[in-house]
Amino acid sequence: MLNAVNRKKSFTLSLVMVLIAFTVLFGCKRKEQPEVQQQPPAQSVEQVVQFQSETPEAAPQQPALRILYAGHPDSEREKDFVEFLSKHFEVVETGNLKAFTDSDAEGFDVTVFDYDGDGFKAPRPSISRNFSQPVVTVGVVGAFISGSQSLKTDYL
Repeated sequence: MLNAVNRKKSFTLSLVMVLIAFTVLFGCKRKEQPEVQQQPPAQSVEQVVQFQSETPEAAPQQPALRILYAGHPDSEREKDFVEFLSKHFEVVETGNLKAFTDSDAEGFDVTVFDYDGDGFKAPRPSISRNFSQPVVTVGVVGAFISGSQSLKTDYL
């Protein structure tokens, strides 16, 4: 039973980490790009009908996960992250990283720690060594948390 719970948490954490990585790599803000009209490849009517009949009609469902984004309240970065995460997860809520406590993560499947602005002026949340919820850290906040927990993932 415990192994199944750990596998679910591990999968959940992996999924959120991949989504966060894409967000960071490709930027939170959407950049307007000129529309390029491409000519569709020549297809016969039979090929189009066959493809449409093989395509499932139902839209993919969002995973039933609860995500807590603890960051800089009311910042553009927070708004972008919440908008992005809301497209992929059922419940996304925000919290203030400065005031974060272990109990804030209760009831959530994954907590995302992030802060924008000057990284070295970012808050350093006090997280106990007993904290065992899945977490994704973004930027310098991850180094602060990892350093306070004596983990090897602080400044590398």
